[in-house]
Amino acid sequence: MNPFEQVLQAHPWLKEFESTLQPLCPDCKVKVGEKHDPGCDIARCSVCGDQHMCCDCEDGQPDIWIGLMYPTECKVCLEKGLWCYTAILVDGDEYPITSPEMHHLALRLRDEKGFKMKFHIPCGRDDPGASPDINRAMIFTQRGI
Repeated sequence: MNPFEQVLQAHPWLKEFESTLQPLCPDCKVKVGEKHDPGCDIARCSVCGDQHMCCDCEDGQPDIWIGLMYPTECKVCLEKGLWCYTAILVDGDEYPITSPEMHHLALRLRDEKGFKMKFHIPCGRDDPGASPDINRAMIFTQRGI
């Protein structure tokens, strides 16, 4: 069984994000199933769940890279139905951004032409451009809801 299959078996809810799982941690470059390097900006503490490099837990260790940033928050998004999208405004009309390429184009239009953008617009899971609303999920996790 490859590391992705092992992670999906251990965390079945990750199947919902399978198309976006990354084989390497974007910061410390460990592979799926490996423990983050100490000092990795993405690693979470195995004791408190906060960012490992900022917590004060004496026994806390960096967690294991499972292919997804903010896994706790993504799981909350699934459970609570927290989804959002980003849009660009053109002549007063709102256009959801539905791909990384469109996102880069929208940022260029914003920076070079002054187009406005709206971020973190609540929506349904199946709406165009929907992604987990990590910001709202963090509120749930911070409050322990």
